[in-house]
Amino acid sequence: MAVKVEEHKEADALQRARGFWLNNGRMLMYVGSAIIVILGAWLVYKYMFKIPKEEKANDAVYVTQKYFSEFANSPSDSLKVMLAAKCLNGDGRNDGALKIINK
Repeated sequence: MAVKVEEHKEADALQRARGFWLNNGRMLMYVGSAIIVILGAWLVYKYMFKIPKEEKANDAVYVTQKYFSEFANSPSDSLKVMLAAKCLNGDGRNDGALKIINK
């Protein structure tokens, strides 16, 4: 007797699940597809646009940061003036802080 009750409960649960899918299947497919498209768009943005821009910015700022560090740790005033000019205006090959800020 207990086996029949369990089978009846399982069949009832299966029928309810099928009924739910028949009633809401289209909406669930739309929501699932939207989630997948949004997730894909976010991944494309992150790996195709955001990370390369950050790497390019880090490369541009590296030399300026190096000059600033040397400026902060230099003992003489004349050396500080020269390093401050390199830090702000660049060294001819690399942009200075003023150009990087304006980009």
